[in-house]
Amino acid sequence: MQRTLRVVLSGTPSRRSSLSGQESIEDLPADIAAQLMDAFFEHSSQQGWFLDITRFRHALSLPEGNVCRPISALVNTVYLVGAANMHQITGKEPPIDESVYLSDALSDIGHALEDAPSQKIVQVIQTRVLLSLYHYGIGKFIEGRHHSDAGASLVLSSGFHKIRSTNTQQNASSFVDIIALTLPAPQDQVEEGERINALWTVFTICRCWGVAFGAPILISDNDAFGTQIDTPWPLDMETYERVTLVFPNFRTSSTLRNFLAGINTSWPWENHSLLAQMSNASALFDRATYLSSCWRPDLPNMDAFYTTFVAVDNRIDEFRSQLYNLPHLADADSDVVRTMHVIHCLANTASIQLHSAFAQQNVGSRNKCFMAAQAIVQANMDVRAHEFLIINPILGIVWGAACQVFIRELVFMRSMPAGATPLLPDRETEVRLAVNQLQTTMAVFAPVCTFITRESAAETDGAMSVCSRAEDDGMFGCTYSTCVPYITNAERASKRKVVEGRIISML
Repeated sequence: MQRTLRVVLSGTPSRRSSLSGQESIEDLPADIAAQLMDAFFEHSSQQGWFLDITRFRHALSLPEGNVCRPISALVNTVYLVGAANMHQITGKEPPIDESVYLSDALSDIGHALEDAPSQKIVQVIQTRVLLSLYHYGIGKFIEGRHHSDAGASLVLSSGFHKIRSTNTQQNASSFVDIIALTLPAPQDQVEEGERINALWTVFTICRCWGVAFGAPILISDNDAFGTQIDTPWPLDMETYERVTLVFPNFRTSSTLRNFLAGINTSWPWENHSLLAQMSNASALFDRATYLSSCWRPDLPNMDAFYTTFVAVDNRIDEFRSQLYNLPHLADADSDVVRTMHVIHCLANTASIQLHSAFAQQNVGSRNKCFMAAQAIVQANMDVRAHEFLIINPILGIVWGAACQVFIRELVFMRSMPAGATPLLPDRETEVRLAVNQLQTTMAVFAPVCTFITRESAAETDGAMSVCSRAEDDGMFGCTYSTCVPYITNAERASKRKVVEGRIISML
């Protein structure tokens, strides 16, 4: 029987194949495979990749049947996300049928752990991470949460939260024989680095999206559940590659708790790796959200809450002050710029979340939220975020939060009684322009990221509602009608030019 090649030829519809995942990978022409691989790795830093790229590419070049080749689920997922990137950037149909590769990846991941050696388990975690963010991007949030939770469960059961831990003792008083699920020691520094980075990548995804969904998280850093994180903060993969073993006798504990308390227990040198800073920002974002949610007027121990609140507020401010200034990254690699942009935005959103419970009653908290939201707008301008081709979908959360701050500020202005103390000059115009810019930037990415579409539509409705009431009173002319969140891929290039013109006009 003739074998059907799963490649979309020019002018022909995509076709499904009955071949298994591994056989289909074999069938993919080398030039198409290379295109998909390049389309993926050009943007993989924004899509949860943590493995060593050089080793992965080398392993993929090994002959079929070689035990060192990557698992088919991971390869299919890389091709899947690469195809999605190509479609998002060009607006054209990718050279493969995404739905078929997704189906194969989901099928393959179901039995990928059967007799899997340790390195294959790390690849399963990587596959879960990619599938999680892929599903979040297309608006399938339940599926995305399923994959992120599966990755988190595997990270914990493999003991990745206890790498280089000072606490290695089991419960000596237990009568139950513990079945150790932790993996054998890594063969070299790169393998250990991949495990460390796997933990913190999954941690970041779980913390950020846990806030978005208001849902509990598996990597909870809780002694009672055995999830306390002792693993040191991650390093850039290049650092793992350069040395045989990084400080082999170095041990640590309570990594996350010490960071939140302002104590450095990480590597003997100051660590500015991008993943470490992303993990830091995610931890602060989650902690601020949790603390704000704990507030209520009848708290039994108000002093303790206030002490913790001030400590977290100071920690967020300290962290933000230590970040690289975005304008200084003008000549940096695109991966560095995009990741640092997300870190800045997350850190500012942490401040917004912390003060959100008091912003309606307390002038200081309202101003703190406003300044943090302004910083997010400025960060977008500093890096020209509207020109990014692929973004981390978590930006939909932070942009939506910033929009909410500005919209509430407009509502506050509208609620002030006549004759009240006048606002700062031009404050109203400043707020309107900020909302307009955020909405316009979100509109660029809304067609290719369902989560941003959702956030953009919600914030546009809120902004237009405020503007409508203002127009009725003759306050100002509404410009939000130009911020249309639903545009086709074919219109993205022209939309970017419009966005750029509008942003320049705001300067």
